[in-house]
Amino acid sequence: MVSQASSVKNISRFDSTSFAEWRSKAVWSMDDKPVETSPHRDVLGFLHGISCLCPFGKFTGGAVILWELQVIVELNRGDLLYFMDHLINHSNEKAYGVRHSVVAFTENRVWTWLQRVYGFVDARVNPLRMAQKRYRKNRVERSETKRNRQI
Repeated sequence: MVSQASSVKNISRFDSTSFAEWRSKAVWSMDDKPVETSPHRDVLGFLHGISCLCPFGKFTGGAVILWELQVIVELNRGDLLYFMDHLINHSNEKAYGVRHSVVAFTENRVWTWLQRVYGFVDARVNPLRMAQKRYRKNRVERSETKRNRQI
């Protein structure tokens, strides 16, 4: 298995009109050995966003596994796979030959920046943030109550 960090290059401020939805980053693997990943979620992804994966090169194999969906997606060069990579555990099988890929995505912090700079308000975000704060507050209160009972 090839370390993903050693074979992937981050491109900050990737700005192309064809990738307008993913202005934050595009990542591509350019190593001679195809990257084989273990199951993971990209937890920095935008809460309501999707990522786009596009493999290219002369290769066989390298299918993408979407674990919760129990799906294996066979991709050919130039295919586009859109999915919510921050919600779905995913990995890829071993590829043979030369397989590179481009992954375009938006991190949540970029979405927050866009909202702040352009005054855009997504009505879905604030209720989710409030629910998250309530959950964290309740969790802290429960742990403090449990600690007090033990004393």
